[in-house]
Amino acid sequence: MIGKIGLTLGIAFNVAILALSHGHMSYGYEVRGNLWEPGKQILQGKSPYDPATPKRALAEGTSDCCIQALYPAPTHVFFAPLSWLPFDAAVVLFNTTIGGNGSFADRLGEHIAERLSGKPAISLKE
Repeated sequence: MIGKIGLTLGIAFNVAILALSHGHMSYGYEVRGNLWEPGKQILQGKSPYDPATPKRALAEGTSDCCIQALYPAPTHVFFAPLSWLPFDAAVVLFNTTIGGNGSFADRLGEHIAERLSGKPAISLKE
């Protein structure tokens, strides 16, 4: 275990980074486009995938092609509960929530890696 001091320092470090970067265009860039917004769309019963976004971004010469749902659908469903929160609260929880198996961000990264490697989302015993 990392202990209370390590946990406190880790959370303080993450909150400080978030506070210093708030308002900058990179603040929560990937979380907003790839997780939070798609999660909101799923909660509203809409598809998070918009095929027109990359075409429009390429035509305009912007980086908006990366501000959309890029991950497999189970990833967005996994993140959807955080989409009920205001964006800033979701970013802080995403970066600082620590459980027995690591942070929410760690667990989501593992989930994405498993899906991309072809492992099933749910293991069923034979």
